Amino acid sequence: MTNPVICPMGGGPEPTTGSTCHITNKLNQKVLDVEYGEAKEGNPVLMWEKKNPPVQNQLWIFEPCDGNYHIVSCLNPCFVLTFKDNPNGCGYYATVCQKIQPPCPTQLFKWCDDNIVCLFGENLCVDVEGVCTNDGALVVLGLQSGLISQHWYTEECCIGEMQQFPQPTPLQVPQGFFIENNAVDRVFTVVDGNATEGTHVVSSAKKYPPSLNQMWNMTDAGGNGYYFIESMLNPNLVLDVEQGNTNSVGQHLIIWGRKINTGNENQLFRWNGNMLESALNPSLVLEIENPWDVDGSKIMTGQVGSEYEQKRSWNMVPAIFHTGM
Repeated sequence: MTNPVICPMGGGPEPTTGSTCHITNKLNQKVLDVEYGEAKEGNPVLMWEKKNPPVQNQLWIFEPCDGNYHIVSCLNPCFVLTFKDNPNGCGYYATVCQKIQPPCPTQLFKWCDDNIVCLFGENLCVDVEGVCTNDGALVVLGLQSGLISQHWYTEECCIGEMQQFPQPTPLQVPQGFFIENNAVDRVFTVVDGNATEGTHVVSSAKKYPPSLNQMWNMTDAGGNGYYFIESMLNPNLVLDVEQGNTNSVGQHLIIWGRKINTGNENQLFRWNGNMLESALNPSLVLEIENPWDVDGSKIMTGQVGSEYEQKRSWNMVPAIFHTGM
């Protein structure tokens, strides 16, 4: 049997905080992968061949925490890399679990050269069990020993490199559609179905059968690539940036009466890939306010390149609505 390779510390750079990345092992360039592709409490994290185009269950974000890091799954920002005691008595293995407050040592890590050291115990680092090179190999905590399976590097992945959904196309015949987030099952929703000017628009789980306060249509605003986004509660009420400032992030979205002529830039939007840009300023895009994976978080203006690109990635999904016979 071949002896495992001992590898000196690589002196790799610290991960870029807030950036989406693969966490890749130097043993065979396989990456940390959340099994089943689902952010569910206790789901194992395994080694797997890197997918191309990238998929969210292989993408992570290093989030600073008191001089250390939470390693956040891109499947859900509330779930982080966590080491749990193996009930079979084989040490601690990697899972994703909801972030614990105050911070828990089994969820906190330091980047030491190219070892990922867990604060749970002295000299414990993220390792591949048995220096295994197969897909599905367990990720465990091991004593720092210089094994190549304990050496990692990060590879940043821009949102543009991720698996892309088709460019949304406004429907030719108005029938209503959801504006759905590509990372979480949440859609644009008019609060309480209140068809009144000034009502906020939030992110909420889809309702079945479809509800009018979650259904929208897009109408051309004059052939310049921008559209009004009409609420099916009342086609005269459209999506509107509340303050209408040209450079401000954090402005909430409401419904308001359509402005027909000038001064309507805060009511006009266009698709750029899977982002909805405001005519106020192309750098302002629509995103979900933090915490962005729960019902009721408001839709607001954000900026491309800030943390958690997934919260500003959208798609149009036709909503089949029956009024009855």
